[in-house]
Amino acid sequence: MRFFRFFVHIRHPGDLLLATAIPAVTIHALSPRSDYSKGFISSRYRLRTFVPEIDEVLAAPVDESGSKAAVHSAVCNSVAKQISSVFEKRSKGQSVAAFYLTDEPFDVLLPNHVTRRNWVNRMKYLKERFFNIDAIKSFHSRVRLSWVVSSKLKKEMQSKEFDDKIADIMVTVLQTLKMGRGEVLVERGLLSTEALKAIEPKLKQLTPNQLRLLDITAEDFILPTEPVCLSIRTRIEGEKVFCDIFVLDVALFASKQFMYLSERLKEKGKRLKDEYDIVGPDLAEELIASDDYPFDAPKQLFINMMLSCQIKPTLGDFFVSQFNVIVAP
Repeated sequence: MRFFRFFVHIRHPGDLLLATAIPAVTIHALSPRSDYSKGFISSRYRLRTFVPEIDEVLAAPVDESGSKAAVHSAVCNSVAKQISSVFEKRSKGQSVAAFYLTDEPFDVLLPNHVTRRNWVNRMKYLKERFFNIDAIKSFHSRVRLSWVVSSKLKKEMQSKEFDDKIADIMVTVLQTLKMGRGEVLVERGLLSTEALKAIEPKLKQLTPNQLRLLDITAEDFILPTEPVCLSIRTRIEGEKVFCDIFVLDVALFASKQFMYLSERLKEKGKRLKDEYDIVGPDLAEELIASDDYPFDAPKQLFINMMLSCQIKPTLGDFFVSQFNVIVAP
C-alpha cells in the first residue's frame, strides 16, 4: 500500500542509521502487529492512563502569543495528583522537568472512561461521515474529486492495517527526533518541513534526560484502544486538496518496568488479603516501579499527530504534517 512505502519499523535507535544508508527503494513496510516477536507485550489495557481533569485544563489561560505553557502546567499538575494517589515518589530516581515541543497541535483531553468500543465506533463514525455519499457530492462541486480517488483513499483508511500502523509511525518519529535526525524524516517524506521547523526550537533545548523520554517503543502505549482519531477534515491550498487526520495516543516511558501491587503479589503466589489487613481498590491499584527505573515517578507522554494526504489533483502518500509530544508530569 502507498501509505507504508517510506516507513521503517524501528526497535533500536541504531536501526534508523542503518536504514538511512539504504536506497529508498529497499526500505520495507512496517511489520504488522501480528508479526511482532514473541517477546512483544503491549501495555494497552494492562496499565492505567492518567487523564487530566478537563475543568482544570480548560481553566488555564492561553496568552496572546498562543503559548500553551500555562495549559501544560495545568495538565502536569492534574496528572501528577493522579499519579501520586497510586505511586509513591522515589527519592533515588532522577527528577526531570516536563515539557512539550510545540503549541499546535496540543490535545490531551479524553473521556474519563475510555474503552476500545467507544473509540473504534468513533473512528468508524468519522470515516463514514467523511466518505458518505452526500458529502462526496458536495465535495465534488467544490474541488471535482473523482470517485475513483476517494474510493482508493476510503479503502486505505478503513483497513485494519491503517489503524494498526499509526502508533508505529509515532515511535519512528520520536526515536528519530531523539537522535537529532529529523532531517532524515523530511528526506524520506514522512515528516513535513513545516512540522520539523515547528518543533526544532524546543527540541534543541531538551536536556539528555528529557530526550531520553522520547525513546519509547510500541510496547509502551497504554491507551486501552488503538490511537484515538479526534478529527478527519479536508484542507484546500490553492489547487491542492489534502485530507488531515488528527490522532492522539498515550504512552508511559519504560512501561514494562511498572506493575500493580496485586500483580506483584500474584507473581509470588500470594494474595492481597493474605498480606494486608485491609484490602481495597486503592491498594490493589498501587503502582510499583522496578529498581532500575531511572526516574523518580512515571512519565506519561501524550502524542499528537496530524497525518495528511494530498487527494487533489493527484492522490499522494500519507505524511506527518504536524507533530507534538506533551510530557507530564
